[in-house]
Amino acid sequence: MRRVHWKLSAKQDDLMVRLEEHPWDPSSTLIVDTRTAAHFGDGPRGSLEWAVSAVASVAALLTEGRHRVAILSPSGVVHQSGRAVGESAKRAMIESLTDLTASDIDWLGEAVADPEAMGSSAAVIAVTGLLKPSDAAALVAASARARKLIALVPDADAWGGAPHPEHDKACRLLLGHGWTVERYRPGETVPLVWERVSR
Repeated sequence: MRRVHWKLSAKQDDLMVRLEEHPWDPSSTLIVDTRTAAHFGDGPRGSLEWAVSAVASVAALLTEGRHRVAILSPSGVVHQSGRAVGESAKRAMIESLTDLTASDIDWLGEAVADPEAMGSSAAVIAVTGLLKPSDAAALVAASARARKLIALVPDADAWGGAPHPEHDKACRLLLGHGWTVERYRPGETVPLVWERVSR
């Protein structure tokens, strides 16, 4: 079905149709990096706990905005809301993340290896630990059709340890392919980091 552009039709003396933009697709894929080796620290103050909390917060925000949400990890699909939206979808998502466990998998690309799980999301948001260029390349390849690309990555210097040139190179690769990359530091709240993304 096409809409007739009546004003233009009158001017052209010929039937003209409107060129419609693609309808808004309220679907988002979130990637939570559960690779033990990619994270700093342990327990509630570690970067893995920060990443899981960030995914829960962002997914809750999107679900309230009536987005369909899929959450993926290197171990597979964590949660898919399907057509469910609102409070019940939010509760189901939080329950799924409560059961999440750390993984010994080495490559973040395992999270996006299944094209069906990725679907055709309008937005892809990844909350990661330390990245290698191969991790970044997998994210870039899997999200080529998404319109909004966001990566929340650890500020490796702030979390301590040796320099991480591979992580910096991976971040540059994401930036070079249209991703918004925001670094999170120990002790920072998720809303504070997300506010920097939204500016």
